[in-house]
Amino acid sequence: MVPFTDEALNQRIVLFPAVSDEIEKLQLNQKKLGISSMDVNFDDLPWHDANLKDIHIDRSDPGNRDTVEILVEWPDGLISTIEFYDCYALKANMNFGIAANESIFTAQCLIDSDELNLIRNDWLSMGAKLESLKCFRINTNSTNSLIDVFAKNYRITDHCAKDIARIPDGIVVSKIRESALWKFLVKSLKSFLMPMTCF
Repeated sequence: MVPFTDEALNQRIVLFPAVSDEIEKLQLNQKKLGISSMDVNFDDLPWHDANLKDIHIDRSDPGNRDTVEILVEWPDGLISTIEFYDCYALKANMNFGIAANESIFTAQCLIDSDELNLIRNDWLSMGAKLESLKCFRINTNSTNSLIDVFAKNYRITDHCAKDIARIPDGIVVSKIRESALWKFLVKSLKSFLMPMTCF
């Protein structure tokens, strides 16, 4: 019996086309959930009365992975993660203490502003040209908070309701991460593949 490893699973998937077909279907469904940043203009998203549920900053690999993610519930009930990548600054002036959803009033992508020019000039003095840097600005209704994310681009991932978990204190967190599909497949196929032997 071959030990159950990722490599062994890959070998078994090749040996069993039906399993491979199911994986392709799952991957296709996963792709259908997300839309790339090229497909949607940031300003055209249905921001008004959408709810800001979560903000996550990832600097786990500084210089290579500098991202800000926000979790948004749109007016139609769909939930999306918007990941701003190649971030250079984040400014947030947020007000708390109001018992209401953090509904969004407006959001826009700025390509020219005084703050953008300051950041670009600071980096230019260090030899980095940030001509593609943008300011993604979110202004909320409930608390009149203002969030400015200075990043080169963004991507959107849509989630089904079952992909979102509410933890006891009411904070909403996304279960979807880069390897989530693979973990799901390993868990789902483990019992099916374990009794089989590799040839």
